[in-house]
Amino acid sequence: MLAQLALAIVSVIFIHLLAIAACARVLGIAIRTVTLGIGPQVLAIGRLRLALFPNGGNIRLAMLADAPEGEPVAGALDLAAHWERILLSLSGPLACSCSARRRSPTSP
Repeated sequence: MLAQLALAIVSVIFIHLLAIAACARVLGIAIRTVTLGIGPQVLAIGRLRLALFPNGGNIRLAMLADAPEGEPVAGALDLAAHWERILLSLSGPLACSCSARRRSPTSP
């Protein structure tokens, strides 16, 4: 039972992060890194990072402050329209709520 709960939590976190990353990519916002988990980094494959404890995660998007002065930043979150930022913020929770299945009670 505890293993199923842990797997469910990790699945929800993964779906949440995946939806945000997919939305950012569709909107043309550059993704720096996607980290699944918290704590020390265990594995890194390209922009994907896996951390020791899979009970969280983050996505680092390109920002104007990341670039050296005078260099343009293509796909920076700072340059996105307000509706794009709102859509990006809502994409993770919406994906989680859409992926949740409603179970009907079993009849005797």
